[in-house]
Amino acid sequence: MLDVGRKGLVGKIVGGRSVCKRLNELGLVPGTEIEMVKRISNGPVMIRVKGSKLAIGRGLASKIYIVIE
Repeated sequence: MLDVGRKGLVGKIVGGRSVCKRLNELGLVPGTEIEMVKRISNGPVMIRVKGSKLAIGRGLASKIYIVIE
């Protein structure tokens, strides 16, 4: 998982059709740059994607593999 303030690229998404569809709707597809804005212990993470901040649950976030820049 990225440290707060770090950026990376979505490298791979692991999950079923519904997970991939949901992340696609949020703009999280392979090649997309993201920045970690905030992490809450055992809670959601806040990321910046294409200029927008998104909060996603830790379970969903764990399905995203990041390539660190």
